[in-house]
Amino acid sequence: MSESLRRLALVAFPMMAGIACLPLLSPTPANTPCSATCSDLVDTGSLLAEGNQPPDHVLAPDYEIDDLNGRAWRIRDLRGKVVVLNFWALWCEPCRREMPVLQSAQDHYGSYLQVLAASLDDLEMSEKLKRFASKLEITFPVCPGATRRDMALFGLEAGVPQSVIIDRNGGIASILPGELTEKKLDSTIRKVLENDPSEALWRKP
Repeated sequence: MSESLRRLALVAFPMMAGIACLPLLSPTPANTPCSATCSDLVDTGSLLAEGNQPPDHVLAPDYEIDDLNGRAWRIRDLRGKVVVLNFWALWCEPCRREMPVLQSAQDHYGSYLQVLAASLDDLEMSEKLKRFASKLEITFPVCPGATRRDMALFGLEAGVPQSVIIDRNGGIASILPGELTEKKLDSTIRKVLENDPSEALWRKP
């Protein structure tokens, strides 16, 4: 391996345990624009070392991304719902495996929850993403064209899959690195809802 490739691998390798895929096959150009202002970048570097829980109510960046149908989804417009912002890629096997977990959560929590699947696959992969979503009967928005810079807005490392849990007031409630399980995702969503006194009537079995 050449010295330049060795350095690239060292820089790109995620420092968080449990992240299964690396986006080395989907490089982001240096001039790729942020989907939110770069001043909105959240310093969550210490969160992962502290049980994935923000120390205070840290507002999520006002992130916006278009889905496969061209509809724009903006974090600010989803206030009132718990949001699961999942960064993934079609070439990542653990990412593909967790899609049914995300769909199950969307079905179970209904209007209390909005899953957004922000894919690191570029726009040219849209047709493949549509076929994949159709095969798995995914009903939540699948949004191509996400970048590492988008992930950095939330203080995330470069690996996928990773999920950001945003509460009803737009605050970052939790960061879940690595492949999701139904138990891990469900317990996190329940905790967010139970900590919100305005959601006393949500109680799902």
